[in-house]
Amino acid sequence: MEKKYQVFISSTYTDLVEARKKVRDAILSMYHFPVGMELFGAANEEQWQIISETIDSSDYYVLIVGQRYGSVIPEGQPDAGISYTEKEFRYALEKGVPILAFIISDNVPVKPENIEKDHPEKLASFKETVKSGRLVEWWETNDELAQKVTVALYKQITRTKRPGWIRGDSFDVDASLNELLILNKRVRELEEENRKLKESVVQRKPSLSVYIQFAGTIEEPLEANEGYVEEVAGDDEGFITTETVQRVHVYEKGYFTPVVRMTQEDIPEDLREVVTPDIIEDYNSKLPDKETIEEYERQMRFYYEVRKNGQLLDFVILNDGTAKATDVNITLEFPKSFFIMKRSKAEKMHEPKKPSIPLNPIDEARTQKYIAEKTGGALKQMLHLMGGSYEGVGFRNLNAYDPFSDIPAIIDGDSSVNWNVDIEGNTVKIWSKDLLHTYTQVADNLCIIPMEMGRFKIKVTMMCEEYIAPEESALEVIVE
Repeated sequence: MEKKYQVFISSTYTDLVEARKKVRDAILSMYHFPVGMELFGAANEEQWQIISETIDSSDYYVLIVGQRYGSVIPEGQPDAGISYTEKEFRYALEKGVPILAFIISDNVPVKPENIEKDHPEKLASFKETVKSGRLVEWWETNDELAQKVTVALYKQITRTKRPGWIRGDSFDVDASLNELLILNKRVRELEEENRKLKESVVQRKPSLSVYIQFAGTIEEPLEANEGYVEEVAGDDEGFITTETVQRVHVYEKGYFTPVVRMTQEDIPEDLREVVTPDIIEDYNSKLPDKETIEEYERQMRFYYEVRKNGQLLDFVILNDGTAKATDVNITLEFPKSFFIMKRSKAEKMHEPKKPSIPLNPIDEARTQKYIAEKTGGALKQMLHLMGGSYEGVGFRNLNAYDPFSDIPAIIDGDSSVNWNVDIEGNTVKIWSKDLLHTYTQVADNLCIIPMEMGRFKIKVTMMCEEYIAPEESALEVIVE
């Protein structure tokens, strides 16, 4: 079917009246429809809506650039400062209408009335913009311009497919309508068939879940599988999301009985010649100071917190989906009222060494005096024996271990190229290279020490390669 095309002609008007007529006639001779400012009168903002709608409905845009820039849009209006011709060009470019550009040659003499006096720099800039990104034709006479427009338009019509116009009687409307109805019915049938096919196809994807399992305490761990329900593949029976643990009271202080500093008045009359002020001063200097005692009290409290309240928990990761999960990342965020550590570290913990206390000089003097009397030794011999009795007495340098600080650690035995568990403060990070569907993996080397009673939530975040976004859930621990 033969199409007719609408061609929009854009240019300045006064200096290019004859050129526009030649181009218009050339387009008409090709049996196409030229449109331009002749249809709209003087350009102004009120008419811009009609102009833009005409460009929208045009198949091609012919731009003729002469020796004038044209009227400039006044201040206060959209696109102020550019000419109406440039505004039309920009709009056609924005809408994707094929542009055929023709610029007058610099060899053409400029008539006095066509000298651009107001905006020569804008005319030069506009020419550069038109030449950027497209081929342009140069023309010198109106006849040459019309001929070049005809050739360029013919090539453009051959190369680009545009909607154009078709006579209503050039095709069978009823036949076309029937064909559309048949095609529409076929589309609906194919959509229904596609829907049924999608429903019949099983979407294979992993589905991760995390459960909690009580495994005893540090002092009374459960035997292997004791109290643990072996699950059937794909069945989460035996796994729970809430666990109850017990907490006992642990004294904060009272693990060390303070030793009173000794004075000369404390020495009996019969021993003052033996227990001299120097011996008393040496004894007092070797008594543990306040900081050493407080550190020992803190270590003892933490030791008993772990021994009495250390709860062993297993975290079971289950993939009950229909496909393997790869690059599995599980994050467990515990409340601040819990202290998290390695089970292996908790089990190997020993009671802190008590600060050393030197021998009481009064007791040692009485002992030495008794020995001297029994053996018939003189007082000088006793003094000689007393002389080195306090040498070498010292204290163990206690390492501070604050149970409430964040202590990063790697779970012993739970790290490999396929599996890893990290503890960072109150966060446990579990990584697995992959997890087959209907299979489980267990992080069983965790010890939690609840420092308070109540109901607490553990935030669980699950992510794998097959997930679009992380999934979240929660586990609950009840401390009674």
